[in-house]
Amino acid sequence: MCPIESEQAEHHRQASEPGGDAASATVKKEWADAVKIGEQLLGCLTGIAELARLETLLAVKSLPRAVALWLLILPLVLLTWLSFSLLLSWIAYDLLMDALWGFVVFFGLQCIALGSCYFVLQAYKHRMSLPHTRKHVASTIRSVQYEFEKTHKEP
Repeated sequence: MCPIESEQAEHHRQASEPGGDAASATVKKEWADAVKIGEQLLGCLTGIAELARLETLLAVKSLPRAVALWLLILPLVLLTWLSFSLLLSWIAYDLLMDALWGFVVFFGLQCIALGSCYFVLQAYKHRMSLPHTRKHVASTIRSVQYEFEKTHKEP
């Protein structure tokens, strides 16, 4: 007999017994089921916690390599930008046959890059100030104050 059939047979046997034994058996069965579900949930949460611990350990061990890579990438990006700027400056010099225009193009590109970085930095600065959170907190405080004043208002 399979486990489900044996549980059903046991349930029928207990239900056929007189009095409160059937109700007591049902409560015991439900309690046992709840305990099993709790054990399964605890096992699942333990597995998730272990996975998170191992992934965090892997991330921490990878951090020095990532920092070293960023330290290598930064000069390469700067050199690439300078090479691109010099290329455009050389093209301006070659087309106009005037070194002044080459310098103007180079300086202009650096100013455009600096301005772009400034505006992006301002956007990040605004995001880091948590504007939506501050707005939500202020709204919640106003709501609580309103409810407090409404409930403590003298008739």
